Amino acid sequence: MIKTAAFFARGTKYVRHMHMLYKNKDSRLLELVKRTVCSADCHVACSIPVYNSMKAAGLKNIETVINAIDFERLAVRDTPDKEGFARNPGDKLILILGYEYEIKGVDIAVRAVKLLNEKGIKATLLICAAVGSRIIADRITRDFGVFPDFVRIIPPREDIAAYYALCDVFVSPSREESFCYALREAGYCGVPLVASDIE
Repeated sequence: MIKTAAFFARGTKYVRHMHMLYKNKDSRLLELVKRTVCSADCHVACSIPVYNSMKAAGLKNIETVINAIDFERLAVRDTPDKEGFARNPGDKLILILGYEYEIKGVDIAVRAVKLLNEKGIKATLLICAAVGSRIIADRITRDFGVFPDFVRIIPPREDIAAYYALCDVFVSPSREESFCYALREAGYCGVPLVASDIE
């Protein structure tokens, strides 16, 4: 759609913001199609490793602009009642921003919290999803045979710091992201972090 818009609106520049390490398609033909259809006039890499991956893939016109955070979002104006979110009183609350099931590693988080509960560490997983809540719930049910009682899908809120203040741990078991805003935000808010080891 971007290419079509640029074709009809001459002079339009397509700037591509890359959050993930660039990966070539397994097939040279598919990679050629991808680059033809999705070629940008300029690429903006969110971190040095993303820049390096794009450069290694042969892309041109790459700039690095380290991701920034809107600190105004991180002022806690209202802290929700913890008991309203926990499955049981005293449960540890573990938060993930899981709007994309595969990339964000929602299944990894569910499996980890399941193991915690099996080991006697009572925990509730809070999955904050701006979109696709039904899809996430269906995928969890399909992958685990049932929707676990220790999982809660919660709506997004502008003052995300309220959720950071609510939880005991923030997790980012992402499969691909190299620089996750949420990790920086949660860390800034003083929340312990658990994250995938990605450059």
